[in-house]
Amino acid sequence: MPLSMILKKFIGRIFFPLPVTLMLLGLGAWLVLARKSSPRRRRWGKWLLLGGIGYLLFISLTGTLWLNCLKRSYPMFRIDAQIDPAREYVIAVAGNGFIPDPALPEGNRFSDEMLLRLGEAGRIARLLQEKGIRCRIVVSQPDWLASEEQRLAALRACLVPLGIAAERIELVGDALNTSQEIKAFGRYSGALILVSSAFHIPRIMLLARKYRVAAIPAPVGVPGRRQYYPDDALNLVPSAEKVNDFRILSYELLGMLEAKLF
Repeated sequence: MPLSMILKKFIGRIFFPLPVTLMLLGLGAWLVLARKSSPRRRRWGKWLLLGGIGYLLFISLTGTLWLNCLKRSYPMFRIDAQIDPAREYVIAVAGNGFIPDPALPEGNRFSDEMLLRLGEAGRIARLLQEKGIRCRIVVSQPDWLASEEQRLAALRACLVPLGIAAERIELVGDALNTSQEIKAFGRYSGALILVSSAFHIPRIMLLARKYRVAAIPAPVGVPGRRQYYPDDALNLVPSAEKVNDFRILSYELLGMLEAKLF
């Protein structure tokens, strides 16, 4: 991975919820406990401590709520009037974790999130095939520890059992981020259907519009309207899961901000 990309990711992670909380609490504690700290600095320290605690409490209670709002930006894919039976479709899957462990079966060498994306790509391909519509699946999956042949074999081991012909499965193996994925997908002939996690689709569609790549969104994991009940007492309990959801939200919002600025 290029050094510039590593630095960009490092700077981005500084603004994740946990580093921000630790910085607020750490600075606040230093201002309060420092021997030579003035009364004014101690007051600032107390406000920073309260701010850090309040921020942590806020995200540990509402992280899932805000992430679900982002996930509902686009509906699940359905075959409707926007699908032209006369065209060929490219089902493009944004990459996620690959596990280059030869001890694992080839079809299980993907992260849970990637398996969901591949499953959705298979579902869409079957829907199109049932209508007699031509399609192929193109998957972005970079990894320096596994060859392109190994990654393509793993993809086919996962998708062929879903009824997809091996020759209709292709690999994009060198796209290092979402921007590069969109540019790579845009080079394929055929109408584009973008498959990714529901929280990632808003950013990938923003980049598609930026690079003038016409695409149909196909989000995975769109939450139901009644999936989380507002009167459930457990929703009032802070949890690490909600903090992690807020982390995912922060990552996507930072990515969208970068796409708009640069």
